[in-house]
Amino acid sequence: MLDGVSPTGCDPPAVAATLRRLPDSATIVVWAAELDWSKRARPSLESAGRSLVTLERGEGIEPLLDLVLSHFAGR
Repeated sequence: MLDGVSPTGCDPPAVAATLRRLPDSATIVVWAAELDWSKRARPSLESAGRSLVTLERGEGIEPLLDLVLSHFAGR
């Protein structure tokens, strides 16, 4: 999970390069997708070749909880 409110000091291509090392089954979640860092990072994150879910702060926590619950329901 990447936090667009308090992003790391890394630039998006560096983050994407790290994410490429995750298993193919990994899902990248970007919280606060409406903020500048998240918008700039999206093309790089998409290029990592992993599932990408973007969540806006205004949506609240419910979509994230739904994502987590659906992941564990499939096990």
